[in-house]
Amino acid sequence: MFRRAFTIAAREELNQVKQQSVQALAPAAQSTGMIVGGGVLVALGATYLLQAVVHALATRMPRWLASLLTGVVLALGGVSLLALGRRQLHEVELIPHDDAPQP
Repeated sequence: MFRRAFTIAAREELNQVKQQSVQALAPAAQSTGMIVGGGVLVALGATYLLQAVVHALATRMPRWLASLLTGVVLALGGVSLLALGRRQLHEVELIPHDDAPQP
């Protein structure tokens, strides 16, 4: 008798936890979708802006040189960001150290 009551109570509690989890995760899933969609739009916008930069530079120099110059500047910026991020990541201590003196 007690076993059956415990089983029913445990199932009800698990169902309630499941329902609360789904309710809590639904907005997070929607927000994640919006972030991904925003990232795609930003990437497309950046592509068109870079195309405009190349077209503007092409009025003063050959198109191939404008494209090359734009690509080199972007690559240097990307390499700089990667190096900075890598350096900062190496400085992060993921494992806390216990500096307390040992007795």
